[in-house]
Amino acid sequence: VSDINFDGVLFIRNNVKGSVVSFNGHNEVKSTRGSNVYARNITIKAGSTYSGSTQGGGGSNESGSTVFTFGIANTDKVLTIEKEAVVELYPGSTGTNYAQNAVYGFSKIDIGKNATFIAKGKRPMLRTEHVASNAVVYAQPGSTVDIQTTEAIEGVSFSYGIDYTFDHVNYLNLESQNKSKYSFMFAYRTSYLTVFGGTMSVWNKELNSDEMPPSKTWDFETFKLNNFTNNTNMGTVESDSITLKNEFGTINNYNRIS
Repeated sequence: VSDINFDGVLFIRNNVKGSVVSFNGHNEVKSTRGSNVYARNITIKAGSTYSGSTQGGGGSNESGSTVFTFGIANTDKVLTIEKEAVVELYPGSTGTNYAQNAVYGFSKIDIGKNATFIAKGKRPMLRTEHVASNAVVYAQPGSTVDIQTTEAIEGVSFSYGIDYTFDHVNYLNLESQNKSKYSFMFAYRTSYLTVFGGTMSVWNKELNSDEMPPSKTWDFETFKLNNFTNNTNMGTVESDSITLKNEFGTINNYNRIS
């Protein structure tokens, strides 16, 4: 589909194994009682834009809670954001149910070179029950990734397991702003976060990161958070920067990493 402007209920349902829903051009989709798209694979084509929002309102995966829904099947279910595409997802929220997400049910999110992925809302932005293996979030060089939750006690993601790789991205921002959260990001199964190249700043969880300077900043070539799960095990740090490795501590100490 191309150059869509939609304001209504569930826009597309195509939950068929192997199927792909692709968007070209400039697209804006607002849905009320359903997700924007419920499909096995979704692709935003190179140079295209997609702005999606939902009304929010419940625990069902199609209930107007989640923008992109991939369902519960343990097959390949991929969100592909091709080079220089821009995707902005803003899920609504009614109540505190965690099933009100930007993306649900994926096996992989692939963010292309110089592409942009923005997801902002009150609940966990990324959620998946894909159990065949850990899901994957991979951001290619030059991309922009901005994922924020303002209220979720689970953190920016809530999953069986997600392995994240941010490879020389242009901009990375992860925010889990609830000061009473029990995890910055939550996984039932050991997961990994890897960042290649750049500068990392962190804000202690009691600070307002919009108003205060970062608590610490480090330069590095590699940063790896290994074997994290949830509030009781937030992993171990590896880095070529000895200072970063020694000072980072636990990710749960922070409300923003950028």
